Amino acid sequence: NFNAIGFPDYPKFGFATDSINVMANLFVPFQGAGIGVIDKQEVMSGGPATIIFYVLGPTEFGFVPGDNDGPKFDGVTPTFFTNNFTSGSSIDVWEIEPDYGSPADSTIAEVANIAVAPFDTDLCPAPRETCIPQPGSGTGTFPNNIPFLEAIADRMMHRAQMRHYNGGRMYAMLNHTVDADGTGVAGVRWYEMSNPRNRGWRLRRQNTYSPDSDSRWMGSIALTKSGTTCMGYSISSQTRYPSIGIVGRRGRGNSMNTNEVIAFDGNVAANVQRQTGRWGDYSSVSIDPVDDTCWFTTEYAKPNSFIGERFGWATRIIHFTPTPAGGGILGR
Repeated sequence: NFNAIGFPDYPKFGFATDSINVMANLFVPFQGAGIGVIDKQEVMSGGPATIIFYVLGPTEFGFVPGDNDGPKFDGVTPTFFTNNFTSGSSIDVWEIEPDYGSPADSTIAEVANIAVAPFDTDLCPAPRETCIPQPGSGTGTFPNNIPFLEAIADRMMHRAQMRHYNGGRMYAMLNHTVDADGTGVAGVRWYEMSNPRNRGWRLRRQNTYSPDSDSRWMGSIALTKSGTTCMGYSISSQTRYPSIGIVGRRGRGNSMNTNEVIAFDGNVAANVQRQTGRWGDYSSVSIDPVDDTCWFTTEYAKPNSFIGERFGWATRIIHFTPTPAGGGILGR
């Protein structure tokens, strides 16, 4: 019950060994981020569950909770990542050590401040960074105007996938939206972090995916058991109607090395978002535990609809595996 704390916006969850990790940005009044853990065993048993939750204050924001995909599930500490609310050059890592028998004895700490390539999340001076273009944006008057789209670059994007391999190799795949070229074109900045044998988090690889002048944002990224990276995102520009794209990385290089595939082409239906700056809220790449393929789930605005309509929002699910020749879409 958050009534005594504030309105919990943008809640996200993830799994550690003994805990379900949870975060929320707290509003009314604004109190920054809150992160916490829930006793996983109590949840699985169907009974009341203990939650340990920390309000970090208005200077902390934009966290995502670590979400472990295995294949090893023991020894995974509740972990949280943030891009520090604004433009910068580091990623912070926080951990919680829960004591469900005596919650007051639980501890929380910032365990790493990892230097990364400088990034700019201020794509434009407009409120809430509503400046990703779509065809016709910035013309006319409400309700017939075509708005710019919101970048939502002030926070990490779901999900912070963690992969704990046998032998003590722990990885985390992270992403957020940045100004890719200094002119306001949005790109997906992604990171591969590692924590070998629990000796501390460090940067392993990083890059910004922005192959042309179209904006790419609202990304999600994950690593398969076999080591292939899958990433999905939204795409838009003054000449491209809002669309959905996927790309991948085979091997352990520093860049996406498969061809981009447009999994939903907004140009086909001239599909502008007519009523609000939001598009694609939010997305997630999940890894199939059976065949190690990738599932990208994202929202989008249905063609010729207004978000205020009953069926204006829709969900797109794309099943794919990155191949050298392209995205290898299996189904949509």
